[in-house]
Order: sequence, then C-alpha cells, then structure tokens
Amino acid sequence: NNFSWAYNGDVTDTMKERVKSAGGKVDGVLRFSIQWNENNDNKNDFDAHCLEPKGNHISYASKKNNRTTGDLDIDITNPRGVAVENITWSDINKMEEGVYKFWVHNYSHRGGTSGFTAEIEFNGEIHLYSFGKDFRYNVQVAGVS
Repeated sequence: NNFSWAYNGDVTDTMKERVKSAGGKVDGVLRFSIQWNENNDNKNDFDAHCLEPKGNHISYASKKNNRTTGDLDIDITNPRGVAVENITWSDINKMEEGVYKFWVHNYSHRGGTSGFTAEIEFNGEIHLYSFGKDFRYNVQVAGVS
C-alpha cells in the first residue's frame, strides 16, 4: 500500500524492514540497528558497537559472541543508498546481566554531511535515537540493562 507510519519526526518503521532485506535478524531478544545515507549524502563508514556487561566488545572486529548469542550480522562499509548495520541477541537466558552500552563509530569519514538513526528493540519495545549531524569519531547512543 501507499501508507507508512511515522514516529519521532519522520523516522519510519522501514529500518526493521531494511535490516531484514539486508539479511539481518530482527526477531531476537535485543536488537541494535543503525541506518544512514537516506538522502544519499553520507558515504561514511559508520559502525555499530556494543560493549557487553562483562567487557566483550561486539563490532566489525569481533562480530559474534557465541556465549551470549550477540551477533553483528550486517556490516556495511561502502553505502550505496540507505545503509544499515545490526546487532542482535537471540537467547535471553545466555545474555549477561548488567548494562549493554551501544554507540556508533565513524570508521571512515568520506565527507558525509548527515548523521544516523538508531533503533534499540528489547522484548518487542522499540526505542529510537536520532543524531542529525556529521561527526568524526563516536556517538554514544544508549545503555540498556
């Protein structure tokens, strides 16, 4: 159909659909997804990161933690159109108790002029975060416990 629902200033529910289309999992217990380059004005290489409670760092350098089920299943390095990255945890019984810290790192700045949007979904409840400007290093998004 020609209708879409918009939340929080035109952030639409298409991020989850884009993650699915790119091969990412969206049905886990905890999901951290980022999206950028909606207007084809940001070819930067943004990376989704998570520091798990016991210190394991999930990112492009270490995509999986089999012990906790944490998995970076989409890693975009050269955006062509709208880009997404995605980290999920599939088993709440294997997840560590404590705070999961999420941020976005600008791994390679290529002259992008816009920021990103992030979604954190926990037990079916989606929380949105939007960072609308260019940045060079890290942007802290959230801590979830």
